[in-house]
Amino acid sequence: MSDVDIEAWADALIARHPTVDVNGHELIAISHPTPIETPGIRPMRSQRHPVDRLRRYTPPTELLALGLVCGGWVAPIDTNVRPSAHPDARRIVQVVVMDRTGSQTARVRYPDGTVQPMGGGGVGRVPEALRAALRRSGRRRTAA
Repeated sequence: MSDVDIEAWADALIARHPTVDVNGHELIAISHPTPIETPGIRPMRSQRHPVDRLRRYTPPTELLALGLVCGGWVAPIDTNVRPSAHPDARRIVQVVVMDRTGSQTARVRYPDGTVQPMGGGGVGRVPEALRAALRRSGRRRTAA
């Protein structure tokens, strides 16, 4: 069982972004079990790709989870075209929260304001980079 409510954190982070106008990404070091106990969220903003940033980031030892907020694109997956280049592409905001056990959850906000829970998150470079950063937590401290 996790020490952090990743579902509540995902809801809180997506609520901070009522539109899809997000450029770059925000990495959030979560050190409280629920967002209600936190006086404010202090994101570390960057224009670099999240994976590039996460490869160099070692979270603080008191960290319970990592949150990531990114702008992105969705499009039909039955083509060989990048989502952002597809004629039916839609801008989105995606939130992923992962705890120290590797449990993850995600939310996506679409242009019409609809928020869709994405269950256990996803697979790929970003979740793997989050896991690696969480494993490094506590070994040493570095700036983001």
